[in-house]
Amino acid sequence: MDRQVKAISIILYVLWPFSAVVIGLRNFDSAFGRKLLIAAFAFLGYTAIDSGDLERYATVYYEATNDQLGYLFDMFLNLKAGKFFTDFTAMLFSVFDNHHIYFAFLFGFYGYFLVGAVNLLRIKVLKKSSFPVLIGFVTFAFFYSILTVFNYAFYTGGIYFLYFLLQIILNENTKKYFLLIFVTPLFHIGLTPLLLVPMFFVLFRQRTNLYILLLITFTILSQTFLLTNVQTKLQDSDTVFEEKFRAYGSEKGMERMDNRYAEGYQTGNSNYRLFKDIREITNKLIIPLLLFVLYMNRKKYHDDKTLLDLLNLSIACMAITNLMLNISQGERFYFFSGFMVLATYIYFLQKINYSALKFKPLMYLLIPCLLLNNLVSLILVKNLISVNFWFSNFTFELFSIL
Repeated sequence: MDRQVKAISIILYVLWPFSAVVIGLRNFDSAFGRKLLIAAFAFLGYTAIDSGDLERYATVYYEATNDQLGYLFDMFLNLKAGKFFTDFTAMLFSVFDNHHIYFAFLFGFYGYFLVGAVNLLRIKVLKKSSFPVLIGFVTFAFFYSILTVFNYAFYTGGIYFLYFLLQIILNENTKKYFLLIFVTPLFHIGLTPLLLVPMFFVLFRQRTNLYILLLITFTILSQTFLLTNVQTKLQDSDTVFEEKFRAYGSEKGMERMDNRYAEGYQTGNSNYRLFKDIREITNKLIIPLLLFVLYMNRKKYHDDKTLLDLLNLSIACMAITNLMLNISQGERFYFFSGFMVLATYIYFLQKINYSALKFKPLMYLLIPCLLLNNLVSLILVKNLISVNFWFSNFTFELFSIL
């Protein structure tokens, strides 16, 4: 993009921030285009409706004025609070006394890592790509649904983790990325199990059979004594884990959540019900099948270290997902394992001749299902976005809240 185009794009963003989405997507291969997308995320946050989790974040924001950094650290280290990042940034941004500015930062931060993670794969695979690679990349790019930003702490920590996991695999200087990935629980304490993934990467390296053994072991453990032991430890721990367990993981908590989801399914529109159904199929059938196909084709790329690392860490992420399934809202981990499996898939297609792919007919089922999942997710997200995001700008929004 030349200077004139950049200048026009900035003016358009000031007048109509939604234009940054269109320009950013069309120019995703340029750093400026990606910055425009991040700026669009910031405006999405600025205009976000205060409902659900965001309503609670707004409340925390206005209560954060009197918080001290030492107090926040003490609460986190003693497991009395599980979302240090949002608590800390609420304290920093409380000087503005405007939670819309705070939300703009939160959404922009999320956008930075989502755009960055997608771009890491783009650099590696979108050079002279075939049609299957392009379709695979689109599937990958939209898999981590924008819906997740409205459940902020958990999924922001998740995309932060995935960004640095890809950095570890795709780049040479891994030491700093290992350090950065281990602060993931600062976003949400429930993400702590993900730290096992880089640990296994150090221990197992490229021994795929060990990762398969890990997957089998964790899948079995999640159905046996482990769940009972974890429940016993959590319910009387006097920590944030006890609070979360009673809310989501206890018998009453799970019954409450099941009733809530069932009621939401029955009262939701056809798009919502379709999304819930296709999401469940994607999580429990499509992604595992795609991982199976990649594993069965592993001999074609056993000499490609990067591709083998992607496969192995996809298996490790799936192992963590299976481990967490019967523990408080563990199905959320499917976003992470699915993201890594799709990253492996498009990298695989870039390196290997598509026509030589074993079980290729399965792709005609798996990829369309994933694309449908992404499409319905994009349709649903409009229900969570303020109409001001589509038509307003920062100036109008600022005057409207003064």
